[in-house]
Amino acid sequence: MINIGLPSIFMISRNPIITLFLVPLIVFLIPINVLGFSGAHAPFNPATVVSFLKDSKAELTYEDIQKKSIQSQFQPAQISGDEINFAYSNSAYWLKLSLSRQSNLPQFSVIELPYFGLNRINFYAPGQPVVKTGSAEPIQSRPFFYRFYAFPITLSDVEQDFYLRVKSDQPISVPLKVWGREDFVEHIQVDTFFQALYYGGIGVLALFNLFLFVYLRDKAYLFYAGFAGFIGIGILAGNGYGRLFLWPNFPVWDDVSQAVLLGFASANAMMFIKEFLKVKTFSVILNRALIFLAVALAINSAALWFASALHFSVGIFFILLPLLSIPSALLTIYIGFRALHAGYKSAQFFLFAWGVLAIGAIVGSLRMFNVLPSNAITSYALQISSAFEMLLLAFALASRIKEERELRESAQKEAFNSQQDLVDSLKDSEEHLENQVSMRTNDLKLMLENEKSLREQYVRFGSLISHEFRNPLGIIEGQTALLCRDGISETSMKRVSIISSATHRLASLFDRWLQGDRLQSGIDQVRPQIIHLNQWIMQLLEGCKNYHANHLITFNNNSNGAVLIADEKMLEVVVLNLIDNACKFSKNGSSITVSVRQANSMIGISVMDRGIGIDKKYHLAIFDEYHQISSEKSSKGFGLGLAFVKKVLEFHGGRIELFSQIDQGSEFIAWFPDRALGLAY
Repeated sequence: MINIGLPSIFMISRNPIITLFLVPLIVFLIPINVLGFSGAHAPFNPATVVSFLKDSKAELTYEDIQKKSIQSQFQPAQISGDEINFAYSNSAYWLKLSLSRQSNLPQFSVIELPYFGLNRINFYAPGQPVVKTGSAEPIQSRPFFYRFYAFPITLSDVEQDFYLRVKSDQPISVPLKVWGREDFVEHIQVDTFFQALYYGGIGVLALFNLFLFVYLRDKAYLFYAGFAGFIGIGILAGNGYGRLFLWPNFPVWDDVSQAVLLGFASANAMMFIKEFLKVKTFSVILNRALIFLAVALAINSAALWFASALHFSVGIFFILLPLLSIPSALLTIYIGFRALHAGYKSAQFFLFAWGVLAIGAIVGSLRMFNVLPSNAITSYALQISSAFEMLLLAFALASRIKEERELRESAQKEAFNSQQDLVDSLKDSEEHLENQVSMRTNDLKLMLENEKSLREQYVRFGSLISHEFRNPLGIIEGQTALLCRDGISETSMKRVSIISSATHRLASLFDRWLQGDRLQSGIDQVRPQIIHLNQWIMQLLEGCKNYHANHLITFNNNSNGAVLIADEKMLEVVVLNLIDNACKFSKNGSSITVSVRQANSMIGISVMDRGIGIDKKYHLAIFDEYHQISSEKSSKGFGLGLAFVKKVLEFHGGRIELFSQIDQGSEFIAWFPDRALGLAY
């Protein structure tokens, strides 16, 4: 075998295109001695000294053919090139070679039959025991450890007759050569060397593309590696090396090995074409056809393998192989032209490659059927064409690598230009943004100053209005208190009570205004104090009953003297807001229940109604400023009440909780920390 050293592997890894060019050149170096380039002396062509007899019933023995009646039936062989070809036949053939040293042959010579596809071969030499060999016989039956069949003979000056009896279920081809013993040994060495170059080149191609697949994850290289590997081993089997070195004790497998391996090679070829030419991009139907043929070829090859191993009939699978291979070859050529038309430049190498392989297969088939003469070219047509095919496919892969590299470089260049344009654009945008930010900052500063000034005016105005309204409200409250003491009628007393509640309510609204300003100004304005909730809530509800006379407001006193530390004014605003909302969204005459809750170090004030309820999708939104839920029952407002409640609770470290469903009422719970906020103050 050729030795591929580390420097060669290093070169492969650094420059795959050069490698894909050089490695197939090794493949191209097919057995040159086949073409006559051998250092050994040329063999003797026994065309003029050979005659044959057809034994149709395959019953004649060596003793039978010695009879004069049988000898007279021998006739000169019609040699095509350098071999006698009988094609497919069930008959046995006897060949007689009349040789002497007068033919300028040395005393110790060798008759070579360089065709391994013969099942049974009997060789008869004068005075020597019969030699029985052939592909169905053990390797040890061969006189030489050689892929073909060779028989040593000893010649004398007197002409002697040597007989060969051949029979086979494969095409019967009998190439005959007569060598001097030393020339034959040299011929074997040269033949083995150049065959090793061929298989070594195929192996390097297969392994190299397998490595490319592992690195690039491109399935085209995987299928090419499978194709090269199977076709290499298939030709190795067809040349007799499989039986000689790989499976010497399995003649049954040897009979079908070449067909099985070439079938798997064809299946990988279909998948390689599918991936390499990206057939799916221009035809889904052709893509599916390739997959179908690949699966069919693989199944047929596997079936042939198992049928042979189980000693079943294999004829149908041998028939199916060409029936599948012929449409595969035609489809391959058609797809190649389609791909070339679609713009794949590497398809031109692809077409040349498959065209060369098709020619080799056709030439080999015509030789087997005796249409073409047998010679070195026609005998090795498939091997020669496969070498050229591998060379051209390697060029196709190299062309593909080049195209992909050019596309990548073009894309990188375009990306670099785009990146540069983007950088320039970003610089311009950055400068523009800086100017915009500077201008916007100045605008914001001006707006902030204006807003601060307006707010100060708003607070001063609110405080003034609140102060001015509180004085007359105080007078009204005082006078209503005096009227109550003077002893007026029950009807007047009820009206005075309503006036007093409304006055108190109006005063609370102004307090809410002032509390809102305090919340905006910060938590430091909150003034906490100790509040006994039960007593405080009952007093607050007494004032609400007159103002909300159409509702039954009750206090559920279920706490044990709960004490809260909070800002009383803000707490009052919170509870009144919740009670107002409950009355606003409830029917007249319905009940409003206020209660105190305690849970997890928190104290809650619950306000529960039996009103219209609130849809779950609004449970969060209603606590936003200026958000209102449309309702025929509700009066107009600004949507600030619940937002204010939420802010008060957040300032106290608490939270607001809502439980509500449509038409089932609502419950708001204002949760305050249990004494924790007071300790913080």
